[in-house]
Amino acid sequence: MAITSPATGERSVADRLLGILGAFDAKNRELTVSEISRRCGIPIATTHRMVAKLISWGALERTIEGRCTIGLWLWSQTARATRHFALHDVAMPHMLQLHDRTRTMVNLSVMDDLDGVWLESIWSNQECYSDSRAVGNRFPLHATASGMVLLAHADPATQERFFAGHPNSRDKFTASDAAELRKEFRQVKHQGFAVYEGELDDGVIAIAAPVRERNGNVIAALAANVCPISQEIPNRSRLVRAAAQRVSSALALLQA
Repeated sequence: MAITSPATGERSVADRLLGILGAFDAKNRELTVSEISRRCGIPIATTHRMVAKLISWGALERTIEGRCTIGLWLWSQTARATRHFALHDVAMPHMLQLHDRTRTMVNLSVMDDLDGVWLESIWSNQECYSDSRAVGNRFPLHATASGMVLLAHADPATQERFFAGHPNSRDKFTASDAAELRKEFRQVKHQGFAVYEGELDDGVIAIAAPVRERNGNVIAALAANVCPISQEIPNRSRLVRAAAQRVSSALALLQA
């Protein structure tokens, strides 16, 4: 991931440091310095110096094999992100209750720019999913129930930016694609939840509902899975909607 300064077109030290941290993702949790250099487009000598500095800060750590990975200190700092700290704490009891009733994975997610981010996940012992669902990972909004909820309630300008594509987008949308998605957005808003079959893993149906702030704005999506594919969608959707409404009510009391 290369970050370019919009003011000068040159990459500052901060740009490069952030680029190094951004080189790590769900499929690249451990990287050598050479791999970081290639992924960021930073000279190897410079990468060595910056990686050493990041390790001294605790932002990166060395594995036994000598590879680099995100450090515990950085993880602990990001876990304190003010914008979502209260949401996480308010939602957790209701997520645990939903998990107890459904016995499948329960997720809480938010929208960051034009991507979705898993804020919290509760797993069941019998479930086997890819690590793409791990907390902190990004996911494609239009290919998940949670993402469809977040997009459906996004403002029109954000939706248009999404359809136009952005640097991290893996898909480009035709006019017919956009028209079909807008139709789905209206349906999601009308019925109060989204259903997506085959979400990220084969044989999984995910059901998501919106979590609202006191002012009514949707700030998150709460989801539970139906795995394997079954006939539980009507009952599961009621449970998910009820849990999302409880989280919204608890958040409203906190914001009062």
